[in-house]
This record gives sequence, structure tokens and C-alpha cells, in this order.
Amino acid sequence: MLKSSLTVVAYHHFTAGPCPLTRHLGLSTPPDTFWRHLDYYRTNYNVVRLDDVFSGDLPERPLLITIDDCYRSVLEIAVPMLKAARLPAVHFLNPEPALEPKVPLDNVLSLAVEELKIEAVADIVAPGFACGALAALITGPVAKMGPAGRNEVKARLLDALGVDEADLHQECRLFLSEAEVRALSARGVELANHTRSHIHCRSASEAELAAEITGAKVAIEVMTGAPVRAFSFPYGNEADATPNALKILRKSGHRALFLVHARSNRARPAPDIWYRTSLTSEPASRLAWRLRLATELRSLKSLSKGLVSGAR
Repeated sequence: MLKSSLTVVAYHHFTAGPCPLTRHLGLSTPPDTFWRHLDYYRTNYNVVRLDDVFSGDLPERPLLITIDDCYRSVLEIAVPMLKAARLPAVHFLNPEPALEPKVPLDNVLSLAVEELKIEAVADIVAPGFACGALAALITGPVAKMGPAGRNEVKARLLDALGVDEADLHQECRLFLSEAEVRALSARGVELANHTRSHIHCRSASEAELAAEITGAKVAIEVMTGAPVRAFSFPYGNEADATPNALKILRKSGHRALFLVHARSNRARPAPDIWYRTSLTSEPASRLAWRLRLATELRSLKSLSKGLVSGAR
């Protein structure tokens, strides 16, 4: 009988009622749902730490809990629940909103869809690109933009909204502060890297990748006093695991790299690359399907198409 492979779950924002800056991203998890997920993990898995992943000495049914982005709800909602459940987690942080009055492009896009509607937003971001949902815009034209292009689009959106970015950052109270990042680390949450400003790595130059990846690593280490040992690709797509990105990540000491794709980790493109399943409001009764059967089926499908060898 095959030993069970590592299951990795990914969360983002925790709230019962998403605000305009997150509503159209589809990444929010209600607190009561998160608690039921944790209870399911305690019953059906052995939840592990990054140290266990690095050692390779994993128990049966191992599961790693990860959280992405710079949302304050991680500290206010997720961490108290994790502590009550006595479960560890890794938080992949894009530190720019904690260090500067900056709002990630995705959140500005969500606000713009709320206020201006998707057709107007698409016309601002990529004139002539027709889409009915924000996800198509992010995975399409936005994914092709480097950091400078993303900043230009964000400036146009903020101008159309009549909003100052620094004021928006302060008033929304959505993001962790530098002091709160330190508090997360002090509470035993391992902080890891998610780029500095949350970019698509595929569209960044080598110099931009170095600034985003090593810059974020250094910033987090300065804030927490702890080493940054792992990285998750924003948006989780293997297209962002480019040769330049992988070279910079490995050279800078990132020992584990995480995608999404919701595939089984029995077959991985490289020893340091892991797949995750992103979860939001799924009922606990669906987790067996999402985390076991669906991942195996998706891996078989990708193997048949020769996709697993993509990122090395």
C-alpha cells in the first residue's frame, strides 16, 4: 500500500462578510467554516510543520496548513482558531502593505468592479478585452503585466475611482501592520515569502524578480528576526515558476516552493515544489473529495497531458 502523500491546503482572508476590496476575488473563508475545517483536519489528518516537510519524516496522512497574503484577519481570526485547535500553520506574506501605504492591485480591482462594474474595469485595464468576471481579467491581461505595468493600471483605476491609495490603505484596515507581522511571528506562526507586492512572476524581469523575491525575504526577516525558508507563488500557477524565478528562489535559500493546481503531491515537478488546494467556504463534508479524490484525478489528467514536468 502506498504511503499517503503530503496534503497542503491554502487559505487567504477570513471574514463572514467580504468588503468591496475582497468581495470579487472569491478568496474569503467564513470563520465558522474555517473552524469546521480545522476540526476535520484534527480528526482525519496529522497536521505537520515546515520542519517535518524539510526532514522528509512525515507521518501517515500528513497535512500542512498554509495562508497567503497580508490580511489582518489572519491575526485576528485565523491564528486564535489555530491556537485553540492546537494546529500549526505557515503564513506566506507579501509585506509591502505592512511596510508602506500601498494596496495590492487585486484589491483595487475588486473595489473597482464593485464601484464601476466589470465592463468599465476591463476597459481601463485592457481596452478591447471582453470578460464577465474579474478572475478572467486577472488570469488574462493582468498576468502578462510586469510590476511597472501593474502599477500603471492601479494608478488608472484609483484615478477612475477618485481615491487616494494611502487614504484607502488607512481607511480599509484590511492589512497587517509591521507590528502585527511581528506579533504573528511571536505567536508561533512561521512567516514565509509571497513576493513583496504580489506579482505574476512570469511577467517580471530577472532584476524585478530579485527585488520582489529577495526584497520580501529580507523585509520579513528584519521584521520577525526569523529565517524565511519557503515561498508560495502568487496566484499559484506553474507558469510563474519560470527558470529565472526558480534560480533566484533556490539561490536565496528558499527550501520549499508552493503552487496551487490542487494536484496530488505523489508526482511533483521537482523535490522542492509542492502543490496545494485552495479552500474558501466549502462545507467540511466536501473536504474528503476536494483533498483526496479530486487531487488524484487532477494529477492523473495532468500526467496524461505531460504537464507535471513543467516547472523544474
